[in-house]
This record gives sequence, C-alpha cells and structure tokens, in this order.
Amino acid sequence: MGFYAEYYKCALQVNPFSYAKYRVDIEQNKDVYNEGIVTKCKQYAIKVAGLADHGSVDTAESLRKKLEDNGIIVFPGFEISSAEKIHMVCLFSPEKTLSELNRILGSPVLPIRYEY
Repeated sequence: MGFYAEYYKCALQVNPFSYAKYRVDIEQNKDVYNEGIVTKCKQYAIKVAGLADHGSVDTAESLRKKLEDNGIIVFPGFEISSAEKIHMVCLFSPEKTLSELNRILGSPVLPIRYEY
C-alpha cells in the first residue's frame, strides 16, 4: 500500500457578502455575490476555501452552505485584529458549527504563560 500526497488549490481568505461594503466593484446583492464566489472557485478550480469576516461568523453562513453544496471544502472562521492593527485570519475544521465558532470568537483570550 503506497502513501501519497494529494494537493488542492485553495483560497484561504474568502470574505462573505457583508464584506462587499468595502469594495465598490461588487454587486450589492447577497445571492448574486455568493453565486459569483462559487463561479470563480469553479473557474479557477478552487477545491478548498477559508471563509472569514471581521469579528463575525454569522454573516458567512449562507456562503458557507453555497460553497459546500457545490463540493468545495470550507474552513470556517473569522478575522480579528490586535490593538496594533495586526489582522489575523483564524480558520477551523470544516466540522465546526456556527455555535462553536461563536463560542470561540466570544471567549476571553487567555494570557500566554512562559516557562523558563
């Protein structure tokens, strides 16, 4: 039995429709936007998408479902920023539910403990 690697073309920072307000060239209709994302993923053979919005997971659910319904693996998550304006995209397992993601997003950040 041989082992081998399988490679997938990915788009690891896909934003939901709510993010469209930051772009003037995007159609301002959620259904059209979601269909456009799926079309582009298919056009460019994207098999995996990382889906994140700023500080929210609720806004991405309709796009998540649309992508999954079209055979695209979705790593759901959110984008957060530090006090220094460093943006971090946090992606999670495709099995994470909306309520689990909301709990993670709303949980307090624990201090890092350094041991010497």
